[in-house]
Amino acid sequence: MRILFVDDDEDARLSMALLLQELGHEVSTASNGLEALERSQQVLPAVVISDILMPKMDGFELCRQMKCNPDLKRIPFIFYTASYVETRDEQFGMELGAASFLMKPAGPEELAAAIELSLSKPQKISARLAADPLQQAGFIETHRDRLARKLEQKVLELERERQQLRRSEEKYRRLVENLQEYFFYSHGTDGVFTYLSPSIQQILGYSEREFCSHYTEYLTDNPMNQNVKRTTDLAIQNIIQTPYEIEILHKNGSKHILEVSEYPIANEKGEVVAVEGVAHDITPRKQAELKQKKLERRLQQAQKMEAIGTLAGGIAHDFNNILTAIIGYTELAQEDVFPGTPVSEKLEEVLTAGNRARTLIRQILAFSHQSPQERIPIQIHLVVKEAIKLLRSTIPTTIKLKDNIDPQSDSVLADPTQIHQIVMNLATNAYHAIRETGGELAITLKPVQIEKEDAVSCDNELLPGRYVKLEVSDTGHGMDKETMENIFTPYFTTKEREEGTGLGLATVQGIVQSSGGHILVNSRQGKGSTFQVYLPQIDSEQGSEEGEKQRVCPTGTEHILLVDDEVPITRILQQLLESLGYRVNTFIRGKALLETFQRTPDDFDLVITDMTMPEMTGVELSRNLLAIRSDIPIILCTGYSDLINKEKAEALGIKGYIMKPIFIRKLSMIVRRVLDETKSCAL
Repeated sequence: MRILFVDDDEDARLSMALLLQELGHEVSTASNGLEALERSQQVLPAVVISDILMPKMDGFELCRQMKCNPDLKRIPFIFYTASYVETRDEQFGMELGAASFLMKPAGPEELAAAIELSLSKPQKISARLAADPLQQAGFIETHRDRLARKLEQKVLELERERQQLRRSEEKYRRLVENLQEYFFYSHGTDGVFTYLSPSIQQILGYSEREFCSHYTEYLTDNPMNQNVKRTTDLAIQNIIQTPYEIEILHKNGSKHILEVSEYPIANEKGEVVAVEGVAHDITPRKQAELKQKKLERRLQQAQKMEAIGTLAGGIAHDFNNILTAIIGYTELAQEDVFPGTPVSEKLEEVLTAGNRARTLIRQILAFSHQSPQERIPIQIHLVVKEAIKLLRSTIPTTIKLKDNIDPQSDSVLADPTQIHQIVMNLATNAYHAIRETGGELAITLKPVQIEKEDAVSCDNELLPGRYVKLEVSDTGHGMDKETMENIFTPYFTTKEREEGTGLGLATVQGIVQSSGGHILVNSRQGKGSTFQVYLPQIDSEQGSEEGEKQRVCPTGTEHILLVDDEVPITRILQQLLESLGYRVNTFIRGKALLETFQRTPDDFDLVITDMTMPEMTGVELSRNLLAIRSDIPIILCTGYSDLINKEKAEALGIKGYIMKPIFIRKLSMIVRRVLDETKSCAL
């Protein structure tokens, strides 16, 4: 329905119009009684809601005249007031013919109920008003009395409001002038400041006079500062712009980011006479946003590493299967030729290449954090030499690579892939430090004895004893103190984002510490850097891989069941095992092997199974075999699997665990060990 709302307050008219529209009504408004009377005569409203105290014609007089008008007297009239709140005011309004009397502010439900009630009530007109309202002195006197009294109250209220406004202005002025992160200003269209809040000194260190006179000198050369003049010009053109940011120098020389909002101030003619603005120091927020972006980049890097890890696992599985065939057939071929012949030497080169390929796969898995960490006794000088060979092929000739590797360096207990990773990370960092200017990169390995006083100089993190010291040094630009304090912090890097993840040195430190060692750094700007890695020595006999390599492969005559879904793998492993004297039955499906085993479980001495196979994995097959015969020894082979490792396999009752590619000597040793251990347990 159409409702006319009358009030001299523009904000009150706007809010009431929105409220009534939400209730589903069509709304028109008027600012006083005279305007409302004219509008009512033009378009008859269904209901009139009116304030009382208004200029030109108040609400009481509006109601009286409408009720005396034959065309308007049947329109329900609702008084809506915050001033006339006494009982006798309400009685007077109802005597004038009003349908309802509401006190401001009224909620939607109360307003809707009043409208519904006014429409349902019969519109009765006072007999005195209907006869001759202008001659009813009692009504007129009462009206004047009410009006005079309310005007007096209004004057008193306005005075109180004026005093409150003055106190409020003083309060907000104090607030404005003492804000720690904001300062306010105003300037004319000529750009000359007319006001600047004192908080400028707390925010930027300048006095009001210093800033007003020289503020343009404090702006940095940051491109964002190009917005200053453009936005101010638009404000002078009476165009309000969104907030913009500028970078400005603090008096102490530090850079601060301010968020600035400017508003045009116009006179009665609409002409812009000034510009007011507020500047907010958002430097802490910007720093937090920068930190957040760095964290997001780290998350993206972590997700990328996870994706690489998934890819690396798939590559490792397939490639290790291929290498098993290459290495296996090469070893078999060596048995058919005489040592020292050209063919034998070529086959040895194939084996060397295959071993390097195996190492490469381990490096990929280590890089993506997917490789199992297997600490074994190793002769560290052999691993370091292998890493240096790889470095020589990747470092340009403008950089001189020197090495001094003492072959008498005793063995260490470590993961060979991780040792390789240490050398490559440290050498790569050294290369980056000298690649632009050229220089020297030196790698040294030698045994050392750490005495008690040496341990104290390392903050007691290095216990006295025998160590192997790996030293990587360069003649590059060196590092400052701050950089040296952060080099082992994860994700800290001085390289471009495309060149480094910030994980290299953190990974190196983790490997060294987990091996019981220690890492030291010496560096001076312009003088290069030196990293020293100390790893505990063990007896040479423990890590003699070469000695193990020269041993004769142990043989046997036992009956072995072998399963792998890759036919070339089953063939080569069968030939390798049969060359050692074993009887071998091969399968390409785990279910087929299980069926054979179920028929005569006591006829077999050992089962060798692949891990990843269709229909039934190696773990599932092993569980079924052990359920039939709990003492059957099982060896699990895998190119790569994130579902199983050596520890999990042993927990399931699996006696042996081999990572592909498989060398005949390693296979022969594990097979013989598992068979002998099973026999000794049966005795």
